[in-house]
Amino acid sequence: MDGFDTRLHIFCNGWLTNADGSIPETGRYQVQMQGKGNITKMLQRRLGISQKDTASVGDSAGDIDMFHKSGFSIAFNPWDDRPVKEATITIEERNLNLALKAIQEYFRE
Repeated sequence: MDGFDTRLHIFCNGWLTNADGSIPETGRYQVQMQGKGNITKMLQRRLGISQKDTASVGDSAGDIDMFHKSGFSIAFNPWDDRPVKEATITIEERNLNLALKAIQEYFRE
């Protein structure tokens, strides 16, 4: 993959795997809970992406700084109200397809 360990840029503080334990063609980078905003800015610089062209998904107060550095943010099935107040929208179901649809709609505008 041209010197990269993944085709995707996924930074997270946890990741669920498939039943067989695999995560096909994706990467996982451990991020400190309070470091997500810094990772977001680093990726924007590295990839030449603006804040407006950045979407983020999170479920806790640790995601708020990342939300502030994204043009579109989703509080996904949040633990409490803190990220809800800072996100663009909130999804209170455990269905990532809803997040995907919201992100696709945002980028169509």
